[in-house]
Amino acid sequence: MNIKDYLISSFIVTLFFLGPTTVNARNCIKGKPCGKGCIALTKQCRIDNSGALSKKSASNKTGYAAPSHTRSILRKSKLRLPKVYTVTTTSVNANGAPYSSTITGHYREGQSVFVYETFESWARVTNMMPEEWVELKHLKLK
Repeated sequence: MNIKDYLISSFIVTLFFLGPTTVNARNCIKGKPCGKGCIALTKQCRIDNSGALSKKSASNKTGYAAPSHTRSILRKSKLRLPKVYTVTTTSVNANGAPYSSTITGHYREGQSVFVYETFESWARVTNMMPEEWVELKHLKLK
């Protein structure tokens, strides 16, 4: 076998392995295959074998049929990250609630705090219990 025959046969073998492959359906344990994933048995797959959405579900980008009943509407909650503030006064007490006299902690000048929520002129600076509230006039946005 000369070099020319060897190169041709290796080229053909390479094309054979790199050629188009068929996608087999997933082995879904608790559901049924739909496109590249699995869906519940009660849902209807709106994706054809090529992976494209059918004409009926062109507006539904998820590829799943919309539920027939729409009594309850699920709303996504937005993830709000806390803002970073700096304490501007020499020392400030943290209260248990806005307009409360219960002192739960204190912060010093230059200390950074996370503000999770604001209520009127107050800012909640802890995300756990007990809550700590500081007046906004003692804080400056970093």
